[in-house]
Amino acid sequence: MASQQNKTIALKKEGVKTTSAALILLFLDAIVVGAPLFSIFVALYIALCLLPAAIYFVFNNKQKAKLLFSRAVVYSFTIGLVIAIYKYNISVSKQKAEIVIAAVNNYYSDNNMYPDNLNSLVPIYLEVIPEPNIFTKKLYYINTEELTDLFYVEYPPFYRKVWKFRESKWAVLD
Repeated sequence: MASQQNKTIALKKEGVKTTSAALILLFLDAIVVGAPLFSIFVALYIALCLLPAAIYFVFNNKQKAKLLFSRAVVYSFTIGLVIAIYKYNISVSKQKAEIVIAAVNNYYSDNNMYPDNLNSLVPIYLEVIPEPNIFTKKLYYINTEELTDLFYVEYPPFYRKVWKFRESKWAVLD
């Protein structure tokens, strides 16, 4: 009886560890980094360590196999959640950038020149300059003799999506 209780307590502790690790992963990737950076390493851990070990233990220790499979499921679910949040933020960022792009194009139509900065669009063309998403707090706008671009960081710290006003197309820096 006591042995069974000890096993149950040990399994609960393992469950708490797994859940805590998953929440830390979710916090780091979805909130701090804003992209599935650590999730890549956890996916490798699942594929290279957890699942092979679980398969091995199916034949030797079913309890251990069940624990490893449940860890793999929890981590996989967390990775899926991180990726869904990331994809959602990409979508929101692009939508908000397109609002600013339309405002800059309207400014150009009215004034036959691009605005010097995004603040020139407020309050006539935009009520406020939108933030792309909770991770990328700023849209960047450059207007020089050579180029007029609007960009935001899609995958921190690199992969900047750029709208080229003079070419009317999206591009990617780095």
